[in-house]
Amino acid sequence: MLLHVTTKGKPLSGSYAAKAARCFQLFFFLAAAMLTLPAQAQKTFSFYFNGTTYSYIGSYANSPDNNYATYMASHPTSNSFATGPGDGHYNCHAYAWANDKTVWVQTGSLTNSPPQIYYNSGYYVQTLNESEAELAVYGQPSYPIHTALRITNSSNAFGAQALTNYPQYAGWYISKWDGGPLVVHRLTDCPYAIANVPITFYRKSTTALTANYIQGSNFAISGPRMVCSSGTQFTLTCGTPVSFTVTWSSSSNITLPANPTACPITVTANGTGNGWVKATANFPDGTSSVIGQKTVWVGNPEPITSVSTSQFTPGQGTTPTIIVDGPTGSLYAHPYNGGDVLSPFGMDTHGATYYTWTFSGGITFNQNPATLGYRHVGGYLTPPGFLGMLSVNASNDCGSSYYWQSVRVSGGSFRMSPNPASNELTITMEEESPAATKQTTAKTKPVAKVNTAITYDIRITDVSGVICGTLKRSGTKFSIPVRQLKNGMYIVEVSDGKTVYTKSIVVAH
Repeated sequence: MLLHVTTKGKPLSGSYAAKAARCFQLFFFLAAAMLTLPAQAQKTFSFYFNGTTYSYIGSYANSPDNNYATYMASHPTSNSFATGPGDGHYNCHAYAWANDKTVWVQTGSLTNSPPQIYYNSGYYVQTLNESEAELAVYGQPSYPIHTALRITNSSNAFGAQALTNYPQYAGWYISKWDGGPLVVHRLTDCPYAIANVPITFYRKSTTALTANYIQGSNFAISGPRMVCSSGTQFTLTCGTPVSFTVTWSSSSNITLPANPTACPITVTANGTGNGWVKATANFPDGTSSVIGQKTVWVGNPEPITSVSTSQFTPGQGTTPTIIVDGPTGSLYAHPYNGGDVLSPFGMDTHGATYYTWTFSGGITFNQNPATLGYRHVGGYLTPPGFLGMLSVNASNDCGSSYYWQSVRVSGGSFRMSPNPASNELTITMEEESPAATKQTTAKTKPVAKVNTAITYDIRITDVSGVICGTLKRSGTKFSIPVRQLKNGMYIVEVSDGKTVYTKSIVVAH
């Protein structure tokens, strides 16, 4: 059986020489025990570099101790913490170099002793910059007493896993404290950080210098999609960071507090519209990395500038009265874009999460439930000829934006047949019925009969707003072709230059 002079690296008080003496005692204890163990009491580890395979052994043993409690009792201000109970079955070198939790990997004085074999072979090289390090070796490199893994992005499986498990401690270290627990700690917040004993950083020689940099993409901003004047809080998905600080920045319509490095942070709206909040992490190795930029809506929803019966043509403002087709009333709040045909689903591009349409002045509105909360509305309005008032309330968690519009219920404006249609659709323009004008208020003037000289602009769109055809027609009755359209539902818009009327049609070939 091959034996090497070994050290276990016990974290006892006293000089470096005293620690080494304890290591030799432990070596002879383990060596004696190994003589009585069967062949499977050892485990072989190998790595391949530059055409050569390098191997070393680990020994099965159980040597628990309570050095963690001893150290923490004498260092009450340390932020070190154990990730679980003590385990005497493996040590720091097995954890950091071999990524193993079942054996002890003993340090010897020979060049092929672990972990020296890793850097003596050239597989690992020293680096002066902590930001480039994968791990840290405590003690002389020729006879190290401890190894700690850096919690960072690296090809070391246990180091990368530690970053996943403890992201708020990025840039600190995780190491096995001999027969005690696995501990997260600062570089020098451990029993092996001894005065005048060197600590050396190592990285794989085959990786780029930046391979072990901590990436801001490991983290994300957590917070709502809007910022209100009352204050809105943002933090990181990992919670409040311990090992690093965060510097926040924002768009000009968001005010940051006097201390923009607090986490969580509370910001306030000083305007309205689109905005953003950005977080940059400042790590203990001196590097910084952008975590991300979160797009938010700032303040109340965008003001509605007009209401129209067309999704393409804005209204003329609140002054003129708009005529709404009673049987198939459809209205759109402008500005209106293609995405507004869908529900806000939390918040739309105008900063609103819900729309409420209300009619008054004697108009009864039976809203289509499928349009509840939308920026457009459909339903049935009665009675014909009545003049009333429409209000649209665009709301979000910060507040509301209101718009008022004078409306009059039309008797129908035009009829279409057949519906469904296959080849051709006939449109008949209508005049208001005398019965309807008798029900109008005193301020409402009777509507003139249809002017046969008017030229109408006709537009057909699909339900998502895509234009499928445009044409012009004159008179009170005319036909338009639909044979070129695919099967489905379409919207027909008829405009006389002042009013836009809309109805839905189904094409079925």
